Amino acid sequence: VERHARWIAESGVGVINMSWWGQGSFSDRAVSLVMDVMADHDIRVTFHLEPYGQDRVSRLPDDVLYLLRQYGERRRWDCFFFHARDGGSQGPLFKIFNTTLPERLEDCHGVLQDIAGYAPDGEWRRETDRLRETLIGDFDHLTLLSGSWDAGRAADAGLDGISVYDPV
Repeated sequence: VERHARWIAESGVGVINMSWWGQGSFSDRAVSLVMDVMADHDIRVTFHLEPYGQDRVSRLPDDVLYLLRQYGERRRWDCFFFHARDGGSQGPLFKIFNTTLPERLEDCHGVLQDIAGYAPDGEWRRETDRLRETLIGDFDHLTLLSGSWDAGRAADAGLDGISVYDPV
């Protein structure tokens, strides 16, 4: 981890996006070590919430609050990434993978297949709104990015933008 942090710092990168697979997961257990090393190299850390369970939409507010408290507040924000907007406002940023998925896709045989992990945009909107209501007054803003190509659906789901990972 130390060697990678050195390489990251030498490259001029100032922020890493750490995959996170839920509370108590292998990646959760690694966060403190990664953040300790990154802090030593003045590298900030943000989180990429992976599709770790079918109930992850309803768990989103609790999981984000957990990350903010466990790895932000308890560490006195030593290397937690805050996104700065024009005008100087700052707030945490999270990327959420597999958010605005289609309900079904047509396979190469013309058969519609249900997509595992699909959740209606309204469910995402309810939970993103609940999260923002909980954090009112704590930060200037909260930025939630969808790992989707569909910016309109991301907005409908209460997400602030897209951050495409898929190289397709």
